[in-house]
Amino acid sequence: MKLEHYVPVGRDYLKDLKYYFLILLLATGTTISFFPTMLEEVDYIIQGRYNVMPPYVEILGTRLWVFPILALFCLVNIAFYYQMHIGSSRSIYLMRRLPDRWSLLRRCVVLPMATAALTMVVAGLLLLLYHSAYYSMTPEGYYQEGQWRMLWDAWTA
Repeated sequence: MKLEHYVPVGRDYLKDLKYYFLILLLATGTTISFFPTMLEEVDYIIQGRYNVMPPYVEILGTRLWVFPILALFCLVNIAFYYQMHIGSSRSIYLMRRLPDRWSLLRRCVVLPMATAALTMVVAGLLLLLYHSAYYSMTPEGYYQEGQWRMLWDAWTA
């Protein structure tokens, strides 16, 4: 499986993947601020300011919203790749005449969809990691039940 079969003709896929992974790394780095906030909340419990730990969704805040935005930008690449076939390389005419009629669709859609899916998988893994950190760092007796329900209610509201 060669990746060059999944990008527009003449496009450097390594450059695209390098930029994508750099942005994904930066997005992951921006969410790391969860841990200092979490430690601050635990410190408030130790000092006696709280009698119960604040909800996970409150501490998490909007830190993970960068991932759906990044996934949308990945999907915008579908239009960009299609435009490359029409505008810059003028290979749209060749692509339509090929025996494999799905070649154009494959070259425009596969890589952006894969990167968008990977982005959301990373977001889900970080959500699980942060929740396990929340659960393990919360002192005994201060954990509120129904954290996943609160998270779901916050995202669907």
